[in-house]
Amino acid sequence: MISFNDDASIGISTMAHSMTTTTMAQAAAAAAAPAVPAPAAAPAVPPLRWVNVVWSVVRENPTVEFFEHPLLGGMVCKSEYEKEFGPVLRELQGQSMADFVDFFFERDQLQPSYLRFHGSPEREDFYDWAVDLGCCPSLREVRL
Repeated sequence: MISFNDDASIGISTMAHSMTTTTMAQAAAAAAAPAVPAPAAAPAVPPLRWVNVVWSVVRENPTVEFFEHPLLGGMVCKSEYEKEFGPVLRELQGQSMADFVDFFFERDQLQPSYLRFHGSPEREDFYDWAVDLGCCPSLREVRL
């Protein structure tokens, strides 16, 4: 049988009472404190609807960050892509069926911020258009 002396019982009882009192005091203080306003949420970016998308919409949309390079095949950030292919991109304003970003590009399924060419025909058409507008050298010039 375990027996406690009176001093130990008083000490444990006092400690339990102190913990309960402190916890209750903290809860009361928290309830009485003025509510802290939540931080302002970042403005919501509307999702990019992927039908008849024009360049001006893609340029302003932060959810698109990288484009597939037609010759190198790697991904290039949007600002660098615009520097190199700006004349072609500025033509993608919906004047004809081929004048839309989504005619050439699709969102990558694993990385939606990446735009990849639909396939080789679209890549070749984009590249030929870029050569015609003087954005990049022709394959003949690249080989020399």
